[in-house]
Amino acid sequence: MLAQEDISLTITAVNPEEEYVVIKNEGSSAVDLSGYIMEFEYKQNVSQDKTFPSGTTIEAGQSILVASGAVDVDNADVTFDYEGEVINNESDQVAVLTPDGNVVASASVGEVPSEAPEETETETPEATETETPEATETETPEATETETPEATGTETPEATESSESTSTVEEDGC
Repeated sequence: MLAQEDISLTITAVNPEEEYVVIKNEGSSAVDLSGYIMEFEYKQNVSQDKTFPSGTTIEAGQSILVASGAVDVDNADVTFDYEGEVINNESDQVAVLTPDGNVVASASVGEVPSEAPEETETETPEATETETPEATETETPEATETETPEATGTETPEATESSESTSTVEEDGC
């Protein structure tokens, strides 16, 4: 096994229809994947993992195409022996794991382009100048004085005496 100080792998493509994954070595030295694990159903309820065969190496700056085996892929660098589809078209996650189970690269279906993108040149539009309107002065109205009315006295009526009326009830002396 090669010295693995500079492991910098990236999954650059996941193609669920053609059942393959492209793994790129972004590092500055070759990476030996012998004994590493290709997990086609990473973090799923079912395990779809295969061990890379001895001698599987990715040179610095190079990529390999890894096919599940469910579909014939003529230019695959590694082909496993699955007979049925293992990469789900809607949602799936694939990963490359070290022999002891540590993730060194992973991607989800839809997270990376399913085909290698063609390089396109895009033109950046030139900035256009917009004019800022000048500030206009507004006049503040002058304060006006308001007159406070003077307090006026109110008379309190005097209390009047009430005459007590007494009534006598005659008792019948029967």
